[in-house]
Amino acid sequence: MSRGFGGPGRGGPPQGSRFDRPREEAPSLPAGYLQNGYFDGKGNVLTQVIIDWPRDIADKLARAGMKTAQFNRFFEEARRIERKRDKGGDFDKLKPELLKLFPFSDEAVKKGNAPPLFREFIGENLKWASRDAHAFKAGFMNHFECIALFYPRVR
Repeated sequence: MSRGFGGPGRGGPPQGSRFDRPREEAPSLPAGYLQNGYFDGKGNVLTQVIIDWPRDIADKLARAGMKTAQFNRFFEEARRIERKRDKGGDFDKLKPELLKLFPFSDEAVKKGNAPPLFREFIGENLKWASRDAHAFKAGFMNHFECIALFYPRVR
């Protein structure tokens, strides 16, 4: 995943970063977000995972200044992992690649390329997505894709 993500972070965002401006209140994940994971008691994907939370998160990330291209880099990296899994890759062996999304999101925040909300989003999702291949594909990837679909294309 080193393509386009650079080396290790060196502290806070660069001076003048669009993410270090004072705000009245930092955006946060929706109330109750992923409290019980992606699925209902019957194993079906929750409606909030597909519609409500993605719309809210896409809007908040965009308003916080996260560029579509930066968001798409992370989404495409998750897709790359999904393709490897779909081709028969052992999920347990792919899990380290998935978990690296968190340090990469942290680096993006430190460099001023993503708001702290994005790192929080990645962290909360990895708690559930890294459990097994089903949670990764049916839960996380469906959720991430829906955020991408709601993400504003023109700014």
